[in-house]
Amino acid sequence: MSNLVRSIASLCLILACASEAAAAAKCTAIAGGSTRVAAVSSGAVTVSKVEASGNAIDGDPATAASLLIPLAVNGKQGLRVTAQRGIVFASGSKAGVRFEIQKTASAAVSMAGTVRTYLGTALQNEYTFDSRNAVDINGVGSSGGLVTVRATKPFNAVELLFDGSLSGYTVEVFEFCSDVR
Repeated sequence: MSNLVRSIASLCLILACASEAAAAAKCTAIAGGSTRVAAVSSGAVTVSKVEASGNAIDGDPATAASLLIPLAVNGKQGLRVTAQRGIVFASGSKAGVRFEIQKTASAAVSMAGTVRTYLGTALQNEYTFDSRNAVDINGVGSSGGLVTVRATKPFNAVELLFDGSLSGYTVEVFEFCSDVR
């Protein structure tokens, strides 16, 4: 067996194990009450379209909001979920987002993203990930999965952002998590 074949077999095993780990992870959904979901953007962007936004905060891991990122985006696009008034999640939590990326025709190839936590409007924690690194996305490789950030400060909102290299894609966002175990 050649080294290339061994390397490919090893990578497939790693991705399969990561996928099983993501499936086994328990997401405490940010849902209920007056929890809000909103599209967010930065830079010179064409605003993304969001469909069924409430599905990202319904507590049902089988439903998803769709973030349609247009071609030729120059900036960042994403979704932010803010817990109902009076709810603050503790530091030490592992905030996260379950998502899947679906490519459309003529779309860019690379994908970089960021998961952030906020308390009000103050940025608390940030984690940047890249789909080309299976260690960063604990799910199904480049098509998405579960991305988390360890909260070192209290927070009441979680945000998922993608840079312009993801233009021409649809991101299905299944759940925002206040803690992942």
